[in-house]
Formats: sequence, structure tokens, C-alpha cells
Amino acid sequence: AQFYFDTYTDNGYLQIYTGKAFWGNGGDQKYYDKFIQFTYRPGDQLIHSTRFEPLPGFIDYWVNLILAGELDTYDQFSGTQFYGLARKVAELGRQSNLKKGWDERLTDVEELSANQNFRKMKFAFSEAKYFWDQHQDSDANRQINVFLNALEAGLQQDRARIYLSQYMNAHYQELGDFLWQVGNRDYVERLARVDDDHAKYYQDMLADW
Repeated sequence: AQFYFDTYTDNGYLQIYTGKAFWGNGGDQKYYDKFIQFTYRPGDQLIHSTRFEPLPGFIDYWVNLILAGELDTYDQFSGTQFYGLARKVAELGRQSNLKKGWDERLTDVEELSANQNFRKMKFAFSEAKYFWDQHQDSDANRQINVFLNALEAGLQQDRARIYLSQYMNAHYQELGDFLWQVGNRDYVERLARVDDDHAKYYQDMLADW
């Protein structure tokens, strides 16, 4: 997480900060939160609680959202519980005295959790690599097809393209190298047609096939 503070006001009772933040997992999850608003006084402790507080709630929301995205790669839709936790925090934030920004966060978590193609795609790639390493070639090929189908379907949805683009920017080389190992030229050709941003990388691979 990276925080950038914009304003600070002190009316003698409340010390209110505003700013923006970038959150990520160092790879395929990158999020920009354009407006934070919270109270803080020196000595205040950041404690996880079921009671909503603006700053701990803000941290809880993003940690849950990122954990959800990570867990979706371990088992299909296994991040659902954490998307639910993030949604609950966002709903509480909307009802708080410092509600600005929480409508947008609620929209983000709802879009991500409902984006079945994106979530299915991430797990399929993870599963394909696992099966390939276990020499279960037919299962690996089945998951590669699930991945490509979900990628194609997801790219047809405008909002989903943002998340898909981030994912592909982080994984296109790994994906290309994996498909090279699998040795199916059709997969790479299909990927080159679908993933415009990295088509040259795949085409260079095909030229050396």
C-alpha cells in the first residue's frame, strides 16, 4: 500500500485527513483509490474490529479484496468469502459519517466478485500449470481451453477489460512460455488474436516455432 495525503483539518475535536492510495500484491492486482477520508490522532491504534472505523475499515477492505483475488487462484471462486467481507466493510462505510469514497469501493467489490469469467480464468491458468507439472496432460489442456474461453468472454465486457489487462500485463510472458512448453501452436495463435496488447510477443514466439 502507498498512501498520499492531500489535506488535514483540525477542529479541536476531530483530526480529519484526506488523500489517495495505491494497493496491490506486487503483481497482477493493482488498485488506485482516489479518495480516502479518515480521522486519526497520535496514539490511535489500528485494531481490526467488527465496529467500523474509517482508517482500520479502509485497510480491512483492501486487504480482504486482495486476499480474495489471491484465493481465487487456489480453488475456483474460493475468494468469495473475502469478497463478502470487503463488501460488508464498504456497506458500513457508506453508512458512516465519513462516507465519501465508499460508494466507489462497494461498486469495485461487487464488480470483481461478480466477474465470473475473470475469476474462472485465473484459477484455470493455475490449474493448468499444476496438471502439466503432474504430467496430467489432458487435464492441463482442458484447463487451458477454460482459460482461453473465459479470457475471450471477459474481454467482451468493457469494465472487465481493466482487470484482465492488469492480469495479462503481469502474466503474458509466463503464459506464453507455458504454452510453448505445452507445444500446441493453436493455443498461441488463439492468444495472439485475443490479447492485442501482447500480440507481438506471441507472434515472435510463433515465428520461432
